[in-house]
Amino acid sequence: LKTFFNLKNGSGRGACVSCHMPPLFTDQSFKNIGVTQVGYEKVHGKGTFQNIQIPNINNRGSIVFMDRLDPSDKGKVDLGLWNHYGRKSTVTNEVNYLLNLNNRNIDLNLSMMVGRFKTPTLRNLSHTSPYFHDGSASSLDDVLNFYKTTSKKARRDEIVNVDPVIKSIYLSKSDLLDLKAFLESLNEEYE
Repeated sequence: LKTFFNLKNGSGRGACVSCHMPPLFTDQSFKNIGVTQVGYEKVHGKGTFQNIQIPNINNRGSIVFMDRLDPSDKGKVDLGLWNHYGRKSTVTNEVNYLLNLNNRNIDLNLSMMVGRFKTPTLRNLSHTSPYFHDGSASSLDDVLNFYKTTSKKARRDEIVNVDPVIKSIYLSKSDLLDLKAFLESLNEEYE
């Protein structure tokens, strides 16, 4: 619990509660934690994600990036909220509200949507695997190790458009064990 709630930057702990607030353990917002980029680079090689030609609002038209990764096609990637932002005013207005975007520059806002997905609840995690939008983490250990590794990459500015909170996560091996125990305590027993 202490690791989960610790928000002090550089303290050696997680910043989980900033996105996963009780009682639902989600802020209902959209964040880029790096899942899309890490997955893409696992398939296509380090640094390849930055080379994807992502159109601006005027050139996007009906283009969507919602495909599963394919080693033979570098154009297959899921960019998350980028696919929906700016297409319907109801979605765009809701996202602007949730993300507190006062900037009316739709191109700038669209570029900030790359890799964003809705923050999931942490309740009943033992019943919801695999994890992340693409199912790339099969266990809680995989998820926690992802955060440990990705937060290091984010601090080195190696993750495109990453949520700033990710940079503030500093997890030790004992923190991973503590977080796993806490997350497992959020499970309901079903009969």
